[in-house]
Amino acid sequence: MRILTLAVASCFAVVALANDKVEKTKETKTPAGTHVVSKSIDIKGEAKGVKLQTLTLGPDGMVYALLGADRYGGKPVNAIDDLSFRQICETGDEVTVTVANINADWTARANYCKNEASILLDSLLTPTSTRGGTWTIDGNPATTLNPMQLLAGNHQVRYTVRVAACEKTVERTIAISAPATSGVALAPLRVCAGKDTTVVLANLLQGENTGGTWSEAPTPFSTGPAFSANLGTFRTVNQQPGTYSFRYSVDAPGSCPDERTVVQ
Repeated sequence: MRILTLAVASCFAVVALANDKVEKTKETKTPAGTHVVSKSIDIKGEAKGVKLQTLTLGPDGMVYALLGADRYGGKPVNAIDDLSFRQICETGDEVTVTVANINADWTARANYCKNEASILLDSLLTPTSTRGGTWTIDGNPATTLNPMQLLAGNHQVRYTVRVAACEKTVERTIAISAPATSGVALAPLRVCAGKDTTVVLANLLQGENTGGTWSEAPTPFSTGPAFSANLGTFRTVNQQPGTYSFRYSVDAPGSCPDERTVVQ
């Protein structure tokens, strides 16, 4: 943000009289500074052709005019006492102009998992963002993004910053994803060697999401068509004694991690 201060000067046209008095006549407005003025001004009396040569802002804040009588009685006049300074402008009030460079930009991931920790929304601002603004999530005032308190789905996050009469807003959509679960393995199933039993592997899980995939874990692998990944079953007949393990995998949506559970 930049702040500029402008000085406003009230300036006047000048008539120089024979007795060296300066009268203010028509009032005008002009910025303070140095200006070249070419208009000639007549002196009331014998001298003619006095020129108002320059306008200059003096160290005291006043604006002065340089008056020079260049002719007297039709002849050039070069005497030093023919020049004099006359105040013709007075500086008035100062006007403060605020130039606000507002930046409401912020960055965030497009997706958050519902089981993630909360985030301070101000931490999403960029290094060049204007701070001190306000946040809303779905129109509600907020200071943190807490995925656990939000429903799965899309949410509108908005940052608004105001400086004087200037305002800027940046809004983005953030998705919250529900975490996947591959369930909790129950106690291992025991089957007598040589017995023909078809085990439904899903019966060895509790609380899993449907739609996952089954795979056989290593050491040892079953032989023949005993394991069916499509059906999620294991047939025990003709298998060597041992502990057979099977993995249930669920691919999680968004930024949530995939889940794996092994049953035996």
